[in-house]
Amino acid sequence: MVTYSTLINLADTYAEGRKILDEMVAAGVKPNVVTYNTLINLAGAGAGGRKILDEMVAAGVKPDVFTYSTLINLADTYAEGRKILDEMVAAGVKPNVVTYNTLINLADTYAEGRKILDEMVAAGVKPNEIALTKLAKGASSFESGCELALMAQANAWRVGSGLYRALFSLPIHHFAADKLIEHYKALPKTYEVALESPIRQYRSHSLNNEAMELCLFSPHLPAARKMYREMYSFCKSYLISAEAELTEIKNVANIHYCFGIVAIENGDWAVARERLKEARSLAYAQARIKHIDEMLESMPA
Repeated sequence: MVTYSTLINLADTYAEGRKILDEMVAAGVKPNVVTYNTLINLAGAGAGGRKILDEMVAAGVKPDVFTYSTLINLADTYAEGRKILDEMVAAGVKPNVVTYNTLINLADTYAEGRKILDEMVAAGVKPNEIALTKLAKGASSFESGCELALMAQANAWRVGSGLYRALFSLPIHHFAADKLIEHYKALPKTYEVALESPIRQYRSHSLNNEAMELCLFSPHLPAARKMYREMYSFCKSYLISAEAELTEIKNVANIHYCFGIVAIENGDWAVARERLKEARSLAYAQARIKHIDEMLESMPA
């Protein structure tokens, strides 16, 4: 049996795998659930997988979670995948995280995906970052997406930067940058890379002051550095103006630090050196001091 199942697994096409299964049956070897699952995976979208499931049941082989999860993965539509999940549950086979994730990928709307998430949690299956990130990408608003991050915190679900990047890729240009930073800091975790998209969004809507406030908050991001190079005069003017309007983010140390990086990106070494030396004199975090020293040492004499 292992030999035939392995041969089916090595088959390049469904027709090839089907032929091996027929040879297996003709030789008096009864296929097991692994054999059928392997052939279903070769079937591709359409009725092929369903036909094998019917054969499997007729042969007295009980489908397992991998059988149904594979069929859902091969489904063309959410409705088709939903029907298979319902059959799975009715057959007494418990869906796992892969099953639910696969169905969430088929969901046409955030509401459908959110319904699956609720079912998943009710069934005692812990969502992973793949499911939550997929859902976040389809959220109707940034605020709705943030609910997922708060749910993850409340339920101790493990998530990483993928979820947060998806959240901050949602439309956010209706927020002022200071309010967006408040949302960012209030979330259970913070990943600076998530702020790449908001900087780009602000710029695409000509909200350059808002973009620069995010740059001042996270001055090393690639999107920030791109802005420095493409809008050097504007960036300098913004930072000079910011010195007269100090806030928690627009503090003197941050302004000097960001100004130094802006100047480095444009090869303005005299300004960069002057600003970074000022930033160093005001810095207290050892990581920042070390980074300033490295930038100063790397500049041309």
